[in-house]
Amino acid sequence: MFLEIELKLSIDPDPKHIALLFNHPLLTQSTPFSEHLVSRYFDTPTLCLWHQGLSLRLREAEGRTVQTLKTAGEQIGDLHHRHEWDQPIAGPLPAIHDFADKKVSEKLDAIIGKQPLIELFHTCFNRTQWDLHTQPLSGSTTQIELVLDQGTVNTAVQHAPLHEIELELKKGDVNQIYKIADILKQTIPLTVETRSKAQRGYLLYTLYNS
Repeated sequence: MFLEIELKLSIDPDPKHIALLFNHPLLTQSTPFSEHLVSRYFDTPTLCLWHQGLSLRLREAEGRTVQTLKTAGEQIGDLHHRHEWDQPIAGPLPAIHDFADKKVSEKLDAIIGKQPLIELFHTCFNRTQWDLHTQPLSGSTTQIELVLDQGTVNTAVQHAPLHEIELELKKGDVNQIYKIADILKQTIPLTVETRSKAQRGYLLYTLYNS
């Protein structure tokens, strides 16, 4: 388990704005890494995981599948704080008993019971990642992962666009996230996004399945 601390920003998909990001001086010192990601979200027909503040995701990339359980967490200022458990799995379906932390498996067992897990929606997007390092006055290095995600959130009958930047603290001073966001906002039209990808997917799913 680890605590994810991140700031989400919506970006207009206009190529001019995307180019402003790629050419921004903050990012030109880091070599970007790009990959295509598909994440499938599972729950019971009664959405019992979501009602308990949990989301269960299977992410596929480069022939590898990772199962992730996330808490809804809390919003502190503009930052999302969520606990997360990751587990590589072999198959294409959730394997809740494969989590290394057996307390997680037991909790999921208790919540799900005998209900089936079904795929509710999936996200499909291209991700470009930069690793940023800053040196605050304290002298200790802060590491922040900046990613640009461009794609869609999809249910069986509907889809919605996904264009966002995530600034995730990997090490150091959390205030550096705000400083980087403020610098980017000076030249790129960005707005704070308070919804996670899971929230967007559940909203889209329940809109057409209520």
